[in-house]
Amino acid sequence: MRDRHDLPDAFQVIEELHAEAHLPGRDVCIFLDYDGTLTPIVERPEDAVLEPAMRQRLERVAARFRTAVVSGRGLDDLVGRVGVEGIFYGASHGFELRHPGGETSTREEAEAAAAQLGDLEQELVAELGSTDGFQLERKRFGLAVHYRRVAAGDEAAVEAAVQKVASAFPDLAIKSGKKVFEFVPDLDWDKGKALEWILETTGLGPESAYPIFLGDDVTDEDAFRAIDDWGCGIVVGLDGPRDTHAYFILDDVEAVGRFLDELAKVPTSPRS
Repeated sequence: MRDRHDLPDAFQVIEELHAEAHLPGRDVCIFLDYDGTLTPIVERPEDAVLEPAMRQRLERVAARFRTAVVSGRGLDDLVGRVGVEGIFYGASHGFELRHPGGETSTREEAEAAAAQLGDLEQELVAELGSTDGFQLERKRFGLAVHYRRVAAGDEAAVEAAVQKVASAFPDLAIKSGKKVFEFVPDLDWDKGKALEWILETTGLGPESAYPIFLGDDVTDEDAFRAIDDWGCGIVVGLDGPRDTHAYFILDDVEAVGRFLDELAKVPTSPRS
């Protein structure tokens, strides 16, 4: 792993793409997280709105490369916020997939565990009801506990409550992130496997694809790790896990926008 504070600037990747370094016969594929990558982190998840300029950048990139947005958000929420046609959407950390043509796929093995989320939500409300500032976000395959607005002195109580409730739901696992805990089906599945699933649906793999993944948080490390020796991980910002599997860094969401601007200028054949 690498120290994100020592990573080189990701605009070096653009130079390499222009030079077609290590890419003969391989399709460049772009994968992006949403929160903290395409939009800044905000106190309330519903306030993370994609700016029109960023949407236009995504559209230009998607016209040139196979593109996917892979997020912990639910599928309808993610598609509605991004609003770009002709790309893949990997939602709920990849348990839900929307193909460029609009058809959807899910991981069927996650259905049984997801059926417990209603009971889980009731238990969390009972445990956290007296704590100011927490927010529950229900999804088809997940339940997020946001605590960015919880007083610093109450954060330990939120974590204790989450761990207490988790013991009663062994079929669910907890993913942690920036001021959020998320319950998801306890399966061998993550953003890295979602990335591989997306590529497989297009007949691509390590010999034929060069995936570039941009993300900012802990769950994005699974994708960085999955492509560590055949793709390129780009971490966004310094506010996240210090040790990373990414190779390059972008300072913030604004830098992501400029990176996408330059990426759209790379003289490569349009995607098929």
